[in-house]
Amino acid sequence: AIPEPAATVGGAASSSGAAAHGNVGLDIERHLLGLRAATHRAELAAVLALKKGSPSQFAELKSRLADSVSSAQRAGAQLQHCMRFFDSHEQRGFGRDGVVGRARWLELVVLAGLLGFFVVPSAARQAVLAMLFSAMEPLRALSSIIDWGVLAPYMGGVSHVVAINSLVFLLLCLVVWSGLKGQ
Repeated sequence: AIPEPAATVGGAASSSGAAAHGNVGLDIERHLLGLRAATHRAELAAVLALKKGSPSQFAELKSRLADSVSSAQRAGAQLQHCMRFFDSHEQRGFGRDGVVGRARWLELVVLAGLLGFFVVPSAARQAVLAMLFSAMEPLRALSSIIDWGVLAPYMGGVSHVVAINSLVFLLLCLVVWSGLKGQ
């Protein structure tokens, strides 16, 4: 848990939420009323008119500005905490992006290839498959000496579905494992 930072604009810090909000409000009012008359004459006149004419609206303006400042300071503290966390991990040697980076690029290339294969129109897909089959023809000729009759009971449609589902499950496990290993 990140401790709530001191929320002040330019003054003393306080770590409690209500006191910090009050300090921010005081600093905002001091800043608004401390505008130099020579350079910010119109703004100063508008702020003074708002304060005298409608104190509740001036208080609402101060409250909203204080909320914004406090929120920005909390976000800044969280960003600094994240920066320190990642810097400490990088210094301890967790920044080994060589192997993890290559594995991620390989995953992206394979996934893009699969996506491209299924997005490509069927005529182009058939042309690519025909080229792959012609490139695999020498392997098919070499495998003709093997007796494939033993595998005949397993060549049905259900067997193909089971094999494809098993392959997809193994690929999914590999992606999850490499993602967990990369953390």
